[in-house]
Amino acid sequence: MKKKYFCPLLFFLVLTGISAKDYYYYNGNQKIPLVMEDKLYIKFNTPTAKPVLKKTYNDTLIYKQGTVEIHKQAVNTSINGGEFPQSSSPVFRDASGHFYGLPGNVLIFFPEGTGEKEALKLLKEKQYTVIRKLPLRSRLVFVLESPPGIPSLELADKLQEERNPFQALPNWWISRNIR
Repeated sequence: MKKKYFCPLLFFLVLTGISAKDYYYYNGNQKIPLVMEDKLYIKFNTPTAKPVLKKTYNDTLIYKQGTVEIHKQAVNTSINGGEFPQSSSPVFRDASGHFYGLPGNVLIFFPEGTGEKEALKLLKEKQYTVIRKLPLRSRLVFVLESPPGIPSLELADKLQEERNPFQALPNWWISRNIR
C-alpha cells in the first residue's frame, strides 16, 4: 500500500522544484531570496575573457546592456550543472523582476571607525585576496577576489553568516531600465 503513493509523491516533489537549491544573498541582516533562471546565463564581455567552451551551441541573445549580454542556452541540458564560458554567470531574479548576474568578486564593508591596517590584517588572517580598496569617504570598503557566478554568491553568503565584523555583498550586475 505504501508503494502506491511513493511514485506520485516523488513526481510532485520533482515537478514543484522542492529538490532545487535555494539561492539568496544578504542585504545587511535581511536574507533576500533569488530565483535562478533555467538555461539563461550572462556573458560579461571583458577584453581578457577567454571562452571555456569551444562552441556556444547557437545560444540565443535575449538581452544586451553595454558589454553585458544575457543568452538562452540552446542545448537541452540544464545550465545548473553545466559549464559556463569564463566570465559568465547564471541569471538570477529577485521579487522585483530585475536580472542579476555575478561578474565575480565580493564587496566587504567595514563599520565606520575601522582602521585600514586592522581591516587588512583581519582579511589576511582569513586568507582572502584583496584586489583593491574602494574610495568611499564614510566607510572602509575592499574588493575580495572571487570567480564569477555562484562561487562569489556563496563566498559572500558564507562571510555574512560567519558573523564577521563587516558586511559582505556579492559584486552584483543588475539590469536597469532607463526612463
